[in-house]
Amino acid sequence: MSTIQVQPGSEAMKALAHPLRVKLLALLRADGPSTASGLAERLGLSSGLTSYHLRLLADAGLIVDQPERGTARDRWWSAAHESTTWRFEDFGNAAEWDAAIGKTTVLWEAFRRRAVEAFESDRSAWSDEWQAAADRSDALLRLTPAETEALNAALTDVIAPYVELSHERRDSRDGPETDVMPVVVYRTIVPVRDVASVLTDLENPEGQ
Repeated sequence: MSTIQVQPGSEAMKALAHPLRVKLLALLRADGPSTASGLAERLGLSSGLTSYHLRLLADAGLIVDQPERGTARDRWWSAAHESTTWRFEDFGNAAEWDAAIGKTTVLWEAFRRRAVEAFESDRSAWSDEWQAAADRSDALLRLTPAETEALNAALTDVIAPYVELSHERRDSRDGPETDVMPVVVYRTIVPVRDVASVLTDLENPEGQ
């Protein structure tokens, strides 16, 4: 049984700074335990390649072997944690933070963008209920660091019961429930020194 959340150090984060390892960990968290060959089939890759990267994730403590499910031919792997979070104080200084987090952040941001694009490009194929339930919103707040930490903690508490429900459904042997789909939830909380400069840096929509 995996724990809910991990705050990895710099070495573990370096292990995540690779597109394939991000994909492997995401699939194990979303769909539950699998083998290198099963993951390779899902991603259209060789099992030798996925085996190599799974071992690196295991060395970093991000996934764990499940010997009770494995055989001499195929090892089963599961995510060691259900989500990853990182905090600046765990890294000591800005240089170490940039070295460990920078590339990983780019990969996760690309995944977030691709998930949104996939939904929007195929929105008409989703039911009216799913189209109404999906949300993309933002809020520009004026807060102190302490208030921002409190907001982050409150959002974590709100999401927690849905995370637990999702994991129960993923691991259930009763089969999928009607109209249950993977739902991607992103939470980004960052200070902005100059809103005008950020808006100016945005690319103009095509044709504008």
